[in-house]
Amino acid sequence: MSDAEKMALDRLNRIGMGYFRPLVMVVLKVVPDEAERLAIFGRIERFVFIGFRIGTARSNYRSSEFYNLARALNRGETTLQLISERLDAALKYAFNKEDDTLRIDEFYNLLFKKFEAGSGYYGWPGLRYFLYEYEQHLLSHSRQPKVEWSDLLKSSGDRISIEHIYPQTPTKDWEAPFVDVGEKDRPRYNGTLGNLLLLSMSINASLQNDAFADKKNPRCDAAGNKIRNGYSDGSHSEIEVAGSPVWGPDEIRDRGKRLLRFMERRWSFALRPEDREKLLFLDGGAEKPPAEATASEASTLAVAVPE
Repeated sequence: MSDAEKMALDRLNRIGMGYFRPLVMVVLKVVPDEAERLAIFGRIERFVFIGFRIGTARSNYRSSEFYNLARALNRGETTLQLISERLDAALKYAFNKEDDTLRIDEFYNLLFKKFEAGSGYYGWPGLRYFLYEYEQHLLSHSRQPKVEWSDLLKSSGDRISIEHIYPQTPTKDWEAPFVDVGEKDRPRYNGTLGNLLLLSMSINASLQNDAFADKKNPRCDAAGNKIRNGYSDGSHSEIEVAGSPVWGPDEIRDRGKRLLRFMERRWSFALRPEDREKLLFLDGGAEKPPAEATASEASTLAVAVPE
C-alpha cells in the first residue's frame, strides 16, 4: 500500500469504522484503482464523523444497508459510485434543506449537556480524534511529526493528552486577562473548543495552573538544565498557541472559530455563521434548541436513495 492509503486506513481505525469493516475489506479486495479506494475511504470517514461523532446516530444506523452493499460489491452487483451516493443520502437528515448547511441541533444538544455537567468540549467523545486531525493538518506544513495516535490512548503518567490552556482552577495570574468576564461565564471559556490543546508530552501535570507566559516556555533549574517542556517546543498545535503573546477571551474565541472552520474544510460541510458562534458556547444564556429529525428518526424519512 502507498502511504496515502495506509493513512486513510489508519484514520478509519482511529475514528472507529464499526460496521463498515466488511465494506472496507471488499474494497481492498475487488477495487484495483487506488484513487477510487481512497475516495470511498474518505466518504466513509466523513459519514462516521458527521453521523456518529458530531451527530448522535445509533451505532447500527443504516448498518444492514451497507452490509448488503458490501456483499453486492463483492459479487460485482453494484458500484462504488452508487455506494458513495448512498453514504451522502444517508446523511441528508444532518443538513438544513434551505441552504445545505450542517444542522447543529444534535451536536449542540450533546455539548449543551457537557457544558451543564462542567466538562464542555473536554467531554466530547470526538475531541481526541478531532484535535489529532488538526495536529496532522499542521504537520502537513512541517517535516517532523510530534504526536503519535498511540500517545493519546495512554493513561499512564508519562503521557497526558489534552490541556486546558486557561486552567480549570485559575490562579491570580489569570485575573487580568478575564477581568471583563463574569465569574459565572468563565467556566465556558475553560471548556470551549478553542481552549483545549493537544500535548505531545507529559507537561500537563507540571504546568497545572501556571500563567500563560510560564506555560509557553520551558522551565530550567538553577544550572540551566531543562526540567520540563513548554508549548514552544511541544506539538505543532502547542507551537501555534505559543505564538500568541497573551491568552484571554479574544484568543480563545478566535482559536475556536479557527478550529471550527478547519472542521468544516476537513469534513466538507458548512456552518451558518450564527451556528458557528453558538457552538463556541461563549455568549452565556445558552438554551437547548427545539428537537428536530435525528439520525435514528431519519431511517424512517422519505430520502431519495438510488436503487
